[in-house]
Amino acid sequence: FKGFICHEDEGQVIKEIEKEITVTDEKSEAFVEFFKKNKKGYSIEKLDEKIIVGYSDRTELCRALLKLISAEEIKDKTEGEKCFSDFGIMLDTSRNAVPKVETVKKMIRLCALMGYKFVGLYMEDTLKLPDEPYWGYQRGAYTCEEIKELDCYAKIFDVELRPFVQTLAHINQVVRYQRYKEAIDADDIFLIGDKETERIIDKILKTVSLLFSTRKINIGMDEAYLVGRGRYIDKNGYRPRAKIMREHLNMVLEKCKKYNLNPQMWGDMFFDFAPPEALLDKEHDYEVPEGVEICYWDYYSTDSSHYEKRLQAHFALTDKVAFAGGAWKWSGFAPHNKFSTEANRVAVETCKKFDIDSYTVTCWGDNGAECSTFAVLPTLFETANFVYGDGMTGEAFKAVTGISISDFNRLDDVNPYMEKNASHNNACKYLLFEDILFGTFDSCVKEDTVAEFETAKEKIQNALTGGNKFADLFLASDKLLEVLLIKATLGLDIRKAYESGNKQKLKEISSETIPELIKRIDDYYRIFKKQWYSENKQNGFEVQAVRFGGLKRRLEDVSETIDEYVEGKANSIEVLEEKRQDFAYYDYDLGHDDISNLNYNLWSNIVSPAVIG
Repeated sequence: FKGFICHEDEGQVIKEIEKEITVTDEKSEAFVEFFKKNKKGYSIEKLDEKIIVGYSDRTELCRALLKLISAEEIKDKTEGEKCFSDFGIMLDTSRNAVPKVETVKKMIRLCALMGYKFVGLYMEDTLKLPDEPYWGYQRGAYTCEEIKELDCYAKIFDVELRPFVQTLAHINQVVRYQRYKEAIDADDIFLIGDKETERIIDKILKTVSLLFSTRKINIGMDEAYLVGRGRYIDKNGYRPRAKIMREHLNMVLEKCKKYNLNPQMWGDMFFDFAPPEALLDKEHDYEVPEGVEICYWDYYSTDSSHYEKRLQAHFALTDKVAFAGGAWKWSGFAPHNKFSTEANRVAVETCKKFDIDSYTVTCWGDNGAECSTFAVLPTLFETANFVYGDGMTGEAFKAVTGISISDFNRLDDVNPYMEKNASHNNACKYLLFEDILFGTFDSCVKEDTVAEFETAKEKIQNALTGGNKFADLFLASDKLLEVLLIKATLGLDIRKAYESGNKQKLKEISSETIPELIKRIDDYYRIFKKQWYSENKQNGFEVQAVRFGGLKRRLEDVSETIDEYVEGKANSIEVLEEKRQDFAYYDYDLGHDDISNLNYNLWSNIVSPAVIG
């Protein structure tokens, strides 16, 4: 289109959006005119030489622009409206990767284009607190100035920057400091009823209320399974966890009221405390207090009945229920977009049946946050399509990324067998880091695993087109696959050669294969580091340096061990003398020994059966 007839605020939106897409075309004869309407949703209509775009908030304006740009031709009136009024994403900033301010701004722009209403920041300790120098110390925590800058920027698009904090558990990184020991019950859980606990929570909520414009907040409270079972018992004796949890929640809700915050909390702990029959009987201790919305989070199923049963259980507690799905980027170096998309499709349809009003797509970063923030754009795009139901085409995705959504999904294939299975795995991580002598995961490797990696590499290379704006993600994946082509079966190759007495093969592995593998690891590490530093603060990458450094050093050790055996300096390789057992971290009956759906993410358990840390 030729140009715009717009107000100043609309012009500012267009100016920022043009950092992601080209919104003008001098070849077009039509002008675009905007008007704000009271009715929710957007509309696009061509009248003579004008295209009229109506919208009720600027996220709808942005989605309408994307729809307009990607459409071949505007003939009839087009409309779109999201089925959830509260619709957004959550970025994990607490698992070592803390996105830079510019990275969050880019995600705000991209989310606005897709029509998301809020962008949440999950901050366990990665928000600086006044007069708490060790809260978020050396973790890359966001400063007050950074949050204010992001909050102000999000307003340009009517996107809400929303805080996701913790007021019970998951405060694991501060427990190392003596000044917070008195506030800890067990593991990473606050000591309920303690004055120091109340003081810290008060400061978290006060800080959030001052920095964020929104009054909505997620207060966490999930996965606190040992609550009341540590120092709490020493101080207070045994009391039912449901009762002390209720007391703590009431305290936090009073703090929220004090700072004019509208809280949402994760809902899982209500079900950890009580059997289903107690929930259905509305036992007093298990009821949800007034003034809080509970969020049912679930990223694991593509079965609608699965979600229906659990939503029914949540509604047995309260009528204020929200839902959180996931964009799988939290189990290694590659995303799971195809699985995430299907899981969200089913979840959105089920939530619509239950008149859910709030839907969040979480982007967690467990165990190191290796995967790029932008790797899950296909999931975010498709989920927005499900929510709006306006038939946004793949051309829209390509307009933003420079690549088709099917090609972008090739990133999934860094983990093998993703085309054949509705489930997911993170083989690229555990096959990268597993020890080549212990071979913890070797029993999961199939005969065609290397062939799967070869096919994935070919697809990744085909996706490296000239217009790909996220080419670095694909270059990194290509280099990782080069590593896996050797590493995936190296442990099996060593054991086979050792058990058959083939010292010539062992010498070849030591003198040629392992040095080539180390070279490929170095090549991958360099581009992975570049990707990290382009998106995230420096803090947290030292963990990756330690992991990759340990991987290289261990390969050198194994090479030396093989040489000693081949040269007759050692009579055996002790580790290889022990009978190898199949992978058994999970139950065989559940099929978790099958590489096609084995998702195991704990680096400390992957690298060795020994104690780490």
